[in-house]
Amino acid sequence: MSNCRRAALTVYSAALSIIWPALYFYYFLRGVADKKYRSNRLNRMGIKLPAPLRFYRGRVWLHALSVGETNSSVSLISALKLMRPELEIVFSTATETGMSVARERLEEFVESFFFMPHDFPWTVSRLVERIKPSIFVLVETDFWPNLLWRLDKEGIPAVLVNGRMSPGSFRRFTQLGALAQIIFGGFDLILAQTELDRARFISLCGAAEKVFAKGNLKFESTIRRASDPEIASIRADMGVEAGRRVWAAGSTHEGEEQLLLRIHRDLCSRQPGILLVIAPRGIHRGAEIAALAGRAGFNCALRSKGESAQGKEIYILDTLGELARVYAVCDVVFLGGSFAPIGGHNPLEAIAQGRPACWGPHFYNFGEVERALLAIGCAVRAASEIELRDFLIRAFSDPVVLTSMAKAADEFAGLEHGAAERIASTLLEAMVIV
Repeated sequence: MSNCRRAALTVYSAALSIIWPALYFYYFLRGVADKKYRSNRLNRMGIKLPAPLRFYRGRVWLHALSVGETNSSVSLISALKLMRPELEIVFSTATETGMSVARERLEEFVESFFFMPHDFPWTVSRLVERIKPSIFVLVETDFWPNLLWRLDKEGIPAVLVNGRMSPGSFRRFTQLGALAQIIFGGFDLILAQTELDRARFISLCGAAEKVFAKGNLKFESTIRRASDPEIASIRADMGVEAGRRVWAAGSTHEGEEQLLLRIHRDLCSRQPGILLVIAPRGIHRGAEIAALAGRAGFNCALRSKGESAQGKEIYILDTLGELARVYAVCDVVFLGGSFAPIGGHNPLEAIAQGRPACWGPHFYNFGEVERALLAIGCAVRAASEIELRDFLIRAFSDPVVLTSMAKAADEFAGLEHGAAERIASTLLEAMVIV
């Protein structure tokens, strides 16, 4: 490590040490105020670490930041276990919701689960010693310089998979200078989603020979297509009559619901009985959105209270882990975080169900996916509220629009496969050097 990079790591570690008391106090206050972090704050602060594991040559430590990254990891872990059943998988995440989803979806594959602590140098040293991995695999994001440095010191390969680098993230990492080189130079392999992501990672780490574009695990992680009987069952569970028109707004952020309610009012005037399902990104906002809908003159039901959509214009899906299956009952899906400057959310779960998708002008988190979906004709990008409203009015008034877009979604879903197997094979090759 160069003197410049060593100095950057030293300053970074010192800063972490200084903020430890403030961070602990923050977690404590949040635990008292809204119960968030109560189950994992000691883990995150490095006070409570997983129990030491025995040495095992085929142990894969896979880390996923939260729910989205955890869902992306499912197909990869499944592929690894199919290729090498004797592998031992240990899984870490940083959030309570990520842990809940991980235990639900990965219990049959994973030997142990634990929360990832922050990157305090004394903590990650103890953690690596306890886990004794043969390889460390990071899914998409959650970059920790001290952890990567420690893995390198112990001769443990570190691989970034499903790597994505948005324009904003690229600018921010570029500004970090030597610290960015420490982060991305610390990986033995970087498996990017696209060629554009690959180019950005090469610019940051300066080592083209270890960066490859292997595809997007999110293409593999979408749930299977719901059958007609399953769709009927989901409708009955929600209280949605057969034949009722439905559109969904998935992963919405504050400020977007008002826009969607205005559009829904226009749709209701043209298509009486149409239902809007709003699934906020933060499920704790359910009551807030219900109040907002009430002030706008809508009757609404909340999923968290077990209420029925029958006779209601708005159905608020304020529960965890149900959005992907609810897409199956919708005619068209809007992706949130795209009118708010968030960068959008994963459209592939809707496409996997053969449902047309639409979003607003801020969809930079999925730039290459967006281009592919728009090109094949299963999605629409609306630059304004008026454009979104006009598209939805056209879609619900002309059956040919939705039929042709749904057919294109089916075509796209059939084209994009194999990323999990490609990435799993590369990881197994990397483990040979251990």
